[in-house]
Formats: sequence, C-alpha cells, structure tokens
Amino acid sequence: MCVSVIAGTTYYLVLDDANGNCNDYDNLFISSVSASSVGATCANPVVIASLPYSTINETTACMGDDYNDLTPGTCSTVYNSGEDKVYAYTSTGSQCISITLNNGTTSLMGFQVYLGCPGIRNMYSN
Repeated sequence: MCVSVIAGTTYYLVLDDANGNCNDYDNLFISSVSASSVGATCANPVVIASLPYSTINETTACMGDDYNDLTPGTCSTVYNSGEDKVYAYTSTGSQCISITLNNGTTSLMGFQVYLGCPGIRNMYSN
C-alpha cells in the first residue's frame, strides 16, 4: 500500500480483521521511499546484469514521479505522468533487444528506453 502524506498532518493506521477475530501480528514495517531506494532514480537503478532478464511482482508504487513530461528531453506519452521505476542495462556489444511488459491490472503501464538518463536522448517509447 502506498499513501501520500502531507507534512504536519497526523495519520492513523488501523489494522482490522474481516472475521471479527482478535489477531496477533509480529511484523509491521512502515517506510518511505527516497531517491536512495533501488530503482527510484537513475542514480540508483535496478541493474540488469545480463540478458535474458525476467522479474515478477514488480511495482512503481511509492517510487515517485521523478521523470515526467516536465523533464527535458523525455517522451511525452500518457505513460509519462506517474510513478516510475528505473532499470539499467549495459550492453556487452551490438545487439537488438526485445522488451515485453505484462501488466495484470487494468491500469495503464508503459516504458521508455533512453541512451543515458531520461532527458539525454530518447530511443524508444511505448
């Protein structure tokens, strides 16, 4: 769950049970995502060490909207206006790569591929 909060405002987290039972819990972790979070920005991307690469259960939730239509040189697409996650791949030679993105929800998801960090040079957008 990702919740945007406003400084100086008090928020309450209420844990409840759907069955009316009293349940003990021993693991509650609350944190905020920052630029130092892996994948939040180009400064700390998720590194793709080699191809083929595949991952599951990824999310952009709480990653921040660091790259959008206001970022100079970015693609202006409907997908470029929400929270983003950055991956980096360094090719070992000339190659043609294929990118497939599966999204099991009804929300829109897209991607852009840049030579360098977004805003430097656009290569492809979907």
